[in-house]
Amino acid sequence: VAAYFAFGWLLSTPWWGGVIAARAMLDGSALLVQRARMRLGAQLRYLPVMEVYVALIFLVLPLSFLARRRVSWRGEGYAVRYGAMPVLLVAVVLGAAAQAQAPGLTMRQTANEVVLELGPVDLPASLAASGHDHRAAQVMPEPPPLWVAIPASGWFHGYTVELVDATGAPVPQQLLHHVNVIATGQRELFSGIMLRLAAAGPETQEIKLPRLIGVKVARGDSLLVRAMFHNGSAVSYRGIRVRVRFPFTPATAWIGALRIQPFYLDVTEPHRSHLFDLPPGRTERFWEARPAVKGRILGFSGHTHKYATELRLEDKTAGTVLWSVKPDTNTHGEPVALPIQRFLGRLGIPLDPSHVYRLSVVYQNPTGAVIRDGGMGALGGVMLVGRGERWPGIDAKDPIYREDFRGMSTP
Repeated sequence: VAAYFAFGWLLSTPWWGGVIAARAMLDGSALLVQRARMRLGAQLRYLPVMEVYVALIFLVLPLSFLARRRVSWRGEGYAVRYGAMPVLLVAVVLGAAAQAQAPGLTMRQTANEVVLELGPVDLPASLAASGHDHRAAQVMPEPPPLWVAIPASGWFHGYTVELVDATGAPVPQQLLHHVNVIATGQRELFSGIMLRLAAAGPETQEIKLPRLIGVKVARGDSLLVRAMFHNGSAVSYRGIRVRVRFPFTPATAWIGALRIQPFYLDVTEPHRSHLFDLPPGRTERFWEARPAVKGRILGFSGHTHKYATELRLEDKTAGTVLWSVKPDTNTHGEPVALPIQRFLGRLGIPLDPSHVYRLSVVYQNPTGAVIRDGGMGALGGVMLVGRGERWPGIDAKDPIYREDFRGMSTP
């Protein structure tokens, strides 16, 4: 196949041209589908690059390797001779093994839930925790951005995050630094970035919604998943997988659900890095914005890092504090839980597009030294969109959206 793509014109130029044209049409169709699903512009400009890339890959193949019965391979200071077919088999086997070990992403539907699974990821023991090297830097494995399509239309009723090892046994959730599930075809409430459908950290508890309310999803919608792990213990873990379980009602059910919408807010600019340095002593960070539509907040929770003392949401226009919480921490100052605040009994907290809302986080760093990228503060929740309001669509030309997409989809 490789030889034909590279030199098929020597046999029959019309047939070779037809095959190349057919391949270009298939690649172009794939780009058009990607453009439609992700609502991106000018995707076809990548087609020539793809075709040139494929041609170069075929041209750089050592064609003499296909003709000779034996070839040479040089390793670290020595040479080994193999036959051509064994080398091909070794390449195939090694390639398959490497692909099998690389973290993957799946999403499957069961009777009453949709399960997203990412992994496997190996987490070596912390050298500092094991006493071998107290100066060792923290190792925080981060798989590359991964994409998956929602398998069925219906409603999600919250989510639960769990971690298991290679044997399927549960492992501590503290091994998860964070996981973000992002709907690339929708935008956020307080900014033009992509919609954060679900987010969790080591302190995140189960998010559970009543059966009659849910987040509407459609079959085939693209999700982008980013995750980061952290093992601060003296124990190594192999084959770690993170599972996000979404309680699910299919669109074919006799009784559907009242549609709600997730939203996300951060103490930094939404399309920038969400980490910041913590100098010694007290540090407070905040960010302000107006919601795109009116509605009522039904519940939310948050995410902070070590030494956080407060996470606070305010209506600056009205001069009121809507929510303030102190993270539950362990003896080392690390957050172990942030309570989930629900407002169903009071039919939610009203949001007004003419009001400015501020999210703030406060840290108290007792170490006497600057902690690089040690701070973070975020809030995620769900809201009921106001009557007559329509959730705005994404603007693929918006610089904020483009920068967010580029940052989240790039390793």
